[in-house]
Amino acid sequence: MSLIENLAGASILLLVTYRPGYRPPWMEKSYVTQIALHRLAPAASRQVIHAVSGDERLPEPMVDVILAKAEGNPFFLVRLSPLGG
Repeated sequence: MSLIENLAGASILLLVTYRPGYRPPWMEKSYVTQIALHRLAPAASRQVIHAVSGDERLPEPMVDVILAKAEGNPFFLVRLSPLGG
């Protein structure tokens, strides 16, 4: 039995992230809700990176690599930033 199946009736919030194209086997459970996050525009993605890096300015080539790898996903933008995760 999976963790998700054990949560039925429990007063708990479990937040799970996954990339588009993947369909979790428990997605059809009555107590599961999916909230789709749309990709951020490049300008908004840069704002996230600069907010995470704070006063330390990252070199633009590094910012470009982070933008390319994260593909606008805010969770990945923060995780890929050297100071964010």
